[in-house]
Amino acid sequence: MSDGKSGVSCGACRELMIWLMPNTYKSAEVLMDYETERTVTLGELTP
Repeated sequence: MSDGKSGVSCGACRELMIWLMPNTYKSAEVLMDYETERTVTLGELTP
């Protein structure tokens, strides 16, 4: 059960971001955990 404070974008959302930013998507930051402000890049989440 999610508490809404952490999570990751779904595959469809990631695909859309890649489609919208084909040359720069790898550097886009995704917030993984609101409380700790942990982020990862979209490049880390995609093959």
